[in-house]
Amino acid sequence: MIAVMAHEYAHGYVAFRQGDLTAKYAGRLSLNPVDHLDPIGTAVFAITALFSPFVFGWAKPVPINPLLFKEYRAGIIRVSLAGVVANLGLVVIGAVILKILLISGLVSGQEVYWVVNYMRPEGPGLSYYLAWLMYMFMVLNLVLVVFNLLPVPPLDGSKVLMMLLPREQAMAFERIEPYGMFIILFLIMTDIIGMIFSPVLHILRIGILILI
Repeated sequence: MIAVMAHEYAHGYVAFRQGDLTAKYAGRLSLNPVDHLDPIGTAVFAITALFSPFVFGWAKPVPINPLLFKEYRAGIIRVSLAGVVANLGLVVIGAVILKILLISGLVSGQEVYWVVNYMRPEGPGLSYYLAWLMYMFMVLNLVLVVFNLLPVPPLDGSKVLMMLLPREQAMAFERIEPYGMFIILFLIMTDIIGMIFSPVLHILRIGILILI
């Protein structure tokens, strides 16, 4: 919920800074995660988490009006990347908190090593679960960073790519938008997404092991 709130709030805030008040009037400049949750997307997330080998869900898109931006193309790029930057910032915050837990002795390096390598706490102790919680917090936010940078509509990466392409290529690319969700589901179900995430999460694991 923190990851979703930060991502969507960042979109709305940067749009607000670009001169678009749409998100503000819609009540989306809010730090309340509930304001950003989509009922269907949340239900799909819960169902896939319980009964599916892949987990999928979505939040309510923040309403924006690019025609109100001070700079149209640059504004769309900034707003699209804002959510990604917010999630990347949460990865950094998670790493800082984990380091504080290590320095304070509330979590040991051995416990972090176990969690990073086996993706679960070794035992029922609170310190193991703190290590697991912070690691999964960083994993989730890093997954959202990579996922949203994919150039597939309606993900943020597709909007950035569309603004960088010449007009004719951008219009051709826009025609695949109605099929974007099907493409995403195909990437998830064929584990192509997993192949993309694996090296990124490996880098995160190495970074955490260096941290301890």
